[in-house]
Amino acid sequence: YDNVLWMKLSEIARYWAARTLTTITQKQNGFELNAPFACREFTVELPVQPQAAIRVGNQEGNVELRPVKTWQALQAGSRFSRADGVSLLCFDLPRGVSSLEW
Repeated sequence: YDNVLWMKLSEIARYWAARTLTTITQKQNGFELNAPFACREFTVELPVQPQAAIRVGNQEGNVELRPVKTWQALQAGSRFSRADGVSLLCFDLPRGVSSLEW
């Protein structure tokens, strides 16, 4: 199966806790995320134009998400843009306040 991401039960629990409890607030050029838990390879789907540079960051610095050609190639620090203008963004979500900007 090329569309299955194998995870340990503890990884699934952390992902769902982060997904459920992280607050997301829209800002002028992106979103602010406030996460009570850190989460590896956190993935969000946003209506972002494919040509836009997308950065994720916190007080420790920013990282530009690199584009990949297929959604199956997504991993932390990358993004996939669909033909309909929606992008899948994958990054390591830190605990606390962070931002997605373009």
